[in-house]
Amino acid sequence: MEMTINYVGSRQFNKRLAEFSYTDEEESRFMKIVAHLRDLGYNVDTGCENWAAIEVADRAEYEDVLTDYKEAKRLIKK
Repeated sequence: MEMTINYVGSRQFNKRLAEFSYTDEEESRFMKIVAHLRDLGYNVDTGCENWAAIEVADRAEYEDVLTDYKEAKRLIKK
C-alpha cells in the first residue's frame, strides 16, 4: 500500500475531508509531508495512526490540497 489521499464528503454531517492514509513504513516521510502542509497553513489532523485529514470547504479546496500534497510528496523523498 502506498500513501493515498481521497476526498470524503458527508451531507449527513456537513463535512468534507481530504483524507490521507499511509503505512507504518511510510510514517517518517508522511510526517515530513504533514509538516510541509502545516507550513503552508493547513490544519492537519493526525489524531489516528496511519490516518490524517484536512477539513475542506468543497471539492475545489480539496483539489488545492491535492496539488500541494503532490508537490510535497515530490519534494520529500525520504
